[in-house]
Amino acid sequence: MSAVSFAVTAAPPLKMHIYEQKPKVASQQGHRALAAVHHDEPLVTYNGVDFYIGAAVRRDKLFDQKFHSNQLAAELTVHLPNTWFIASRASYGEINSGRVIDGGDLFDASISFGKVLARQSPFSAFDRVEWRPQLGYSYHEQDVDLYQKSASARTKWHGPWLGYGGRLISEADFIIGMDLFYQYAFFDGDERALSNALDVDSVEIRDNLKGHGVGSSIYAGWQVSSNFTLKLDLNYRYFKVNNAATVENVGGEFDFDAKWKSYAAELGLEYQF
Repeated sequence: MSAVSFAVTAAPPLKMHIYEQKPKVASQQGHRALAAVHHDEPLVTYNGVDFYIGAAVRRDKLFDQKFHSNQLAAELTVHLPNTWFIASRASYGEINSGRVIDGGDLFDASISFGKVLARQSPFSAFDRVEWRPQLGYSYHEQDVDLYQKSASARTKWHGPWLGYGGRLISEADFIIGMDLFYQYAFFDGDERALSNALDVDSVEIRDNLKGHGVGSSIYAGWQVSSNFTLKLDLNYRYFKVNNAATVENVGGEFDFDAKWKSYAAELGLEYQF
C-alpha cells in the first residue's frame, strides 16, 4: 500500500501594526490657529492685529435723568508672544432724546492688558473654550445739555478695572462669550452744572471722591471670511459714588449719591491683519 503524503505549507508570519490616534487639531482662518492638543491641554497661538469698528444704540440714566444716544466705537487689539495682548477702545456718542436733556455728547476710552488661556470645550458643538483675564484703565464722560437752561452738566468717571471673560469657539468659527469687570472709580463733576441738572439751589461736591463700577458684556461673532468677523454685543455698566455731594434745596440739605447706568446694543465688524 502506497503511502499518501501531505505537504503542509507554513502560513506567513502575521504582522501587527499599531496606529496611534492623531491629536485633534483645530484651526481658525485668518491669523489665528490652535496648535495640536496633547493630553487635553490645547495651546492657542495668536499673532497680528485686530481692528474693530461698530455702531450702537444706547440708553443711559445719569442721576435721575434718562436719555438715549447713538454712538460709534473703534477698538484695536495687538497680539503679543505667549498669547498676551494689549487692547484699546474709544467710543463717541450724541444724545438724541431725554425728558429734561436737550442733547449732549458721550465719550468713553479704555486700555487693557491681558492673556488668552485655552482648553478643549466640554460641549460637543464647540471646539474650544478660552478664558481672558484682563487689567485695564477706563475713562467715561457725559456732557449733557438741559432744556430751557443755558447750561450743561458734565460728569467724569475713571479708574483701574479688573476683568475676566470667557468664550466658546466652534470649528465653523462661531463665537459666543461673556465678559465681567469690576472698577475702582473716581468721580468728578461741576457743581453749578449739577445744581441745574438736579434742579436744586446749590450742590457742594466733596473732595477725593471714590466709588465703584461693575459691568458685563454678552456677545456673539461669526467669522464670515478669512479676515472679517461680524459681532453683536449687548453690554451694561453701573457706577456709584456714595455721599458724593451735599445738596441744598428749599426742603433743607441732604446727601447726594452719584449714580450712572448704561445699556447698549452694538453691531460691528472686525478685521484681522
